[in-house]
Amino acid sequence: MAGATPAGGLRRVSACSVFEDDVWAFATANRWSQRRIFWKNKFANGLSLGDPGNEALLITCKTLIYNLLLGWDQRKAVKPSTAATYAHSLLAIVSWMLEQGMSRFADLDQHEISRLREALSEKDI
Repeated sequence: MAGATPAGGLRRVSACSVFEDDVWAFATANRWSQRRIFWKNKFANGLSLGDPGNEALLITCKTLIYNLLLGWDQRKAVKPSTAATYAHSLLAIVSWMLEQGMSRFADLDQHEISRLREALSEKDI
């Protein structure tokens, strides 16, 4: 089952990281281009997924990227570099959400999504 914790162990994200880590590191064939996802870094607006009250959103974001890495629902697993790219875009969305006082993806209605798209286009994301 995708996302399940192995008996007696943590959910491994890569050879370097587990799900619970604040930074996911992925070794690549080129040792100079290691990819990382920084889950609790401060955004430009000063907010962070590590701030109190954001734990559920943090877990949701990590679960989405984790499932992409595993492959789920008959889909092929993505490469770590692709997962890192997706996470970068996801974190841009989350930064905007937190700035707007939203802590759940369910808070994004049609109006908010239009506002989000406008904000992201201004940032060239």
